[in-house]
Amino acid sequence: MALEAIVGSDGHIWWATFGYPGSLNDLNILDRSPLITDILENRFKCEPYSINGETFDEYYLLTDGIYPRWSNFVRSFKQPDTLRKKHFAKAQEAKRKEVERVFGMLQGRFNILSIPGRSWKTSTMKAIVKACVILHNMIIDDQRDETSLDQHSKFISFVTAAANVQDLSGHSSQHLEFRPVAPRPPVLSLCRNLKAAQDVDAHKRLMQSLIAHHWNRKGENEDEP
Repeated sequence: MALEAIVGSDGHIWWATFGYPGSLNDLNILDRSPLITDILENRFKCEPYSINGETFDEYYLLTDGIYPRWSNFVRSFKQPDTLRKKHFAKAQEAKRKEVERVFGMLQGRFNILSIPGRSWKTSTMKAIVKACVILHNMIIDDQRDETSLDQHSKFISFVTAAANVQDLSGHSSQHLEFRPVAPRPPVLSLCRNLKAAQDVDAHKRLMQSLIAHHWNRKGENEDEP
């Protein structure tokens, strides 16, 4: 069974779901991910933001090369052929590995997650993982200093307002999942949203904006070879 999660740079788990029994890869999980469902149902929206002069109004997710070129998927490059792409690939892969680091932290803190499951009931395994994630978040929150705690509170307010979810500030099961309150859209709307998500041109526009943004942050002004 697989654990799907969104984590912050400090190790805090902002969203998680556990399940997907059987032999799976990233694409199998993508087909049944409640996070992707929320995105397609417009339940996971954010305020418009600008990257290198381009305006976007959807969250983007860092993925590896197996994922399709959707408008909100940011993939790395297997063989980057320019300095800009090499710099971007390094930054993207470093951020993407933060999820793996958090999974390692969970297994290091809770031995029950690093050994084969002892229960035959899916509900029991889900309860164990949920309890471990909540305790992990409590430890992360307790270790924050005043500066990072202030940023943490601001981010909670931003996520709650932008994604239209319930308050996540308490140490409760709400840490595990966003709870959208918007009604489920009709099937035709879902089909339109899926078609928009699969827009390759939008994917290229996001990638080009992010590559240029990271290169400008690097402070390089010399031409590429």
